[in-house]
Amino acid sequence: MKLSQFRFDLPLNLIAQNPTKRREDSRMMVIHRKTGVIEDKHFRDIIDYFNAYSGNRTFSIYNRANNSKIASKSENLSPDKLYSIFVADTASKTTFITATDDLVRPATGKAKLRFVHLSPDADKLDVTSGDSTLFSGKAYKEHTSFKVIEGDKTYSFKIKKNQTSIIKVALDNIVIKKNRIYTILIKGFSGKNDAYKIDAEIITNLE
Repeated sequence: MKLSQFRFDLPLNLIAQNPTKRREDSRMMVIHRKTGVIEDKHFRDIIDYFNAYSGNRTFSIYNRANNSKIASKSENLSPDKLYSIFVADTASKTTFITATDDLVRPATGKAKLRFVHLSPDADKLDVTSGDSTLFSGKAYKEHTSFKVIEGDKTYSFKIKKNQTSIIKVALDNIVIKKNRIYTILIKGFSGKNDAYKIDAEIITNLE
């Protein structure tokens, strides 16, 4: 391999001049080694599903700075099932939340959506879209099952304090594509206005 192979013209209009408002929205190109297929994804997709043997398995999280273990949890995994594992609370008191994922594709033209509440001081929350309440009264560390909604549609999701009009986070102009499965995840603190402030994101579970 020669260094000259890495020399190519890159138009300035294809070079990002400023970071995205939300880091997880940064674009990422994925090349599948075996097939050569190229996918246009986002950085939020970097943690995808991976294979694990069924039975009792131990999951651990580590401090990236010094590689020290923060917490571990044993989970009994059933064969032929998919899971998402979320981490809540603090480094000194860590809680693992395991959700069983339903990745059966929705009916033609539909999509699936669920809600995960990981904001410690946000009280119980509702998720609405227009005049419809999609999810209601979910407390911290709770998650919903998947709900079928219309696909190929632009939504404005409002995450509100339970049974009030107080909006904690708004996710506007979100395109939900048909035949896909998504998770709305809320995290951070209502009482902060820094990197730890309350925020929400959309996770694509199945494209």
